[in-house]
Amino acid sequence: MELFILIKTNGEYEEVLIEKENFLNECHNLIGCELIEICKPNFPKQDTCIRFIIDESGKINNQQYNPLATVFYNRPDILFGNVLVGKMGINKFGELDIVGLEYYEADEICDLLLYLVDRVFLMCLKKRK
Repeated sequence: MELFILIKTNGEYEEVLIEKENFLNECHNLIGCELIEICKPNFPKQDTCIRFIIDESGKINNQQYNPLATVFYNRPDILFGNVLVGKMGINKFGELDIVGLEYYEADEICDLLLYLVDRVFLMCLKKRK
């Protein structure tokens, strides 16, 4: 089992364990799609290995907008549907692949997501005034 973070369209996020042997099916079920895409968020630290697993056709398939994942993605694109967060690493065959996070990495990402939720909430409050 490998550790990933699921960012839901309703702004919630949670750590999920995924069996590598059934990885593609579990991604499809968690994200709610048939075709996935692996993409790299834009972070100030360019050597980051963090990757997003998204619905390749989320906008076309009328998936809901995912504001938290979009802010975290930090690119001009808008993300739709649930998003899984993992990283690039070496799999059990010695090949470069998408793999789960270490617990400390997941904690750091969850801390960042909590910060982003607070910032987005504060921005919304300021706009209402």
